[in-house]
Amino acid sequence: MRGLASILFMFCSSALVAGGIQLALQGVKQSGMGGTGISNPLDASAIYFNPGALSFTQKNSLNLNAFMLLPKFQFREEGTNKLYKMSSGITIPFAGYWSWNTNPKQHWKIGLGVYTPFGTNIDWGTTWAGRYVATNSKLNVYYIQPTFSYNIGNRVGIGAGFVYSRSSMEQGRALPLASSSEADGQMDLASKANGYGFNAGLLVHVTPKLDIGASYKSAIQYKGKNGTVNYTVPDALTDSFSNAAVNNNLQLPWSVDLGITYRPEPRLALSIDVNYVGWSAYKNVVTDFAQPNSLLPAQRLPTDLNNAATIRLGGSYDIDSTFTIRAGTYLDLAALPDGTVSPLAPDANRFAITLGGTMHSGDRFELDLSFTYLESVSRTESQANNYAGLGGTYKGKAIAIGLALNFNIGKRPKSTTPETLSEP
Repeated sequence: MRGLASILFMFCSSALVAGGIQLALQGVKQSGMGGTGISNPLDASAIYFNPGALSFTQKNSLNLNAFMLLPKFQFREEGTNKLYKMSSGITIPFAGYWSWNTNPKQHWKIGLGVYTPFGTNIDWGTTWAGRYVATNSKLNVYYIQPTFSYNIGNRVGIGAGFVYSRSSMEQGRALPLASSSEADGQMDLASKANGYGFNAGLLVHVTPKLDIGASYKSAIQYKGKNGTVNYTVPDALTDSFSNAAVNNNLQLPWSVDLGITYRPEPRLALSIDVNYVGWSAYKNVVTDFAQPNSLLPAQRLPTDLNNAATIRLGGSYDIDSTFTIRAGTYLDLAALPDGTVSPLAPDANRFAITLGGTMHSGDRFELDLSFTYLESVSRTESQANNYAGLGGTYKGKAIAIGLALNFNIGKRPKSTTPETLSEP
């Protein structure tokens, strides 16, 4: 029973990330530039992307971001070629950042970020071919991150933030209990958990045209207690499926991020980021039922997840003092090896294109917009080799629309780059 519960919790928490709809949704400006932001401190959202870059932002600010995420997946069953489509409600990831210091000439800055790095809302229905693996899943994860950043001689910025995280999950699957007179049963799990971690970064202002950044986001261990598992079964089996408590431990992955930004002229910025994510952390997933049920078959827990990289390219151009335009792209490589793909993590290589822009209104206000289109390559699982015996072909795509409001205290800088410095 432990193996079955473990795989359910693992794939619920990875549906957005190791699955087919990983999107960079922690800052609207960055999303318009392919999710780049490690070496390009655009606003207070540097709290997430690179705490070391926060001290290079020139004004105290409040940055509010919201996204509308619309994912779509389909599954073509092996052998029958019957097509099933996932029904997904709209997900609204958000991110809010506040940064402050006492004087623009100070070398330090503090900040606070609240953001949602993971989350999903998936419903395959109760009659599809994979209903005994999963019918639905809903995940909400948010981080709270107080941050301190300091730059040394306006050349090197360092920073770090403590992360407190809260997660909640709901997930269901059908139970193979149908007979000539009874329908399938249903198992629904729910759990909440807390976790702790940190985010640290470094920004080096090499020349007025070149910045290099790096950040590390730690893995976060979640220890959930007093979760629940509820069964809906035929009356004759009620005594064998009593509702019970469930405890689960899981770990979200670490990541190492590197970025380079080059500005051939003051109005143009070009960035490249590489994110390397440590999905091998999932080997620590454990879930215990207070009352295990011997009537349910156990499923093997896939633990051989691969660490995977995302390569991002983006650019921005200041048309004038009123408008900035942005564009980008990224390639996100799959983390799940063959045989471990799930309807809650239909993982595959993904490619995205992004667009965005900013309207600067006066000295204190900015309005940001972004659009992301992402599509995954088709991925086929063999019934004979899949961990759950579910064979077929997955295909997915997603769009995300972002809106942000940025409130500056004091006059808006003439550019969104680190302050102009003389050569070393």
